Amino acid sequence: MTRARLGIPRVAFIAAQLLVVQQSAGSTGRAKPPRMKTCSGSARVLQGNAGLIGDTGGFGRPVTARGAAVVPKQWGGKRALRPHLDSLSGTFPGKSASFHGIDDVVGGRSPIKGMNVRDALQKLYPGKLIIELPGAPRDYGTMRIRVACPVTRACPAGTKE
Repeated sequence: MTRARLGIPRVAFIAAQLLVVQQSAGSTGRAKPPRMKTCSGSARVLQGNAGLIGDTGGFGRPVTARGAAVVPKQWGGKRALRPHLDSLSGTFPGKSASFHGIDDVVGGRSPIKGMNVRDALQKLYPGKLIIELPGAPRDYGTMRIRVACPVTRACPAGTKE
């Protein structure tokens, strides 16, 4: 059938043809993964709430056992962080813990009465990156961290390249 018989506008028809050509040439139409750098430092690693796994997190996406919750301010703010949620990951040298992607923001009861939990944790652990792992079997305390971060982003608080 022709474009005219199907009632498809010419521009849409040409775009569809180009997509077919790209797909047949092996292009997936997806952007290349970003070039990454390693940011190392110190983090306060909290055991997250496993009961939230599967619920919608603070970024409007499901909380996963492998993902992390963070303090957005430490990563340049929610708006700056949002495009990179899937590409950020972290490991803790010498430990069996890690995270792949950021799903949520740190929440829960504040350790300082009358203060937002994220602000309170940053006050209690100055210079430390705050990470919450919903799939963690325990609270890990303060430990070394390596974050894989796109080269176009600054390293998060508590870490440096």
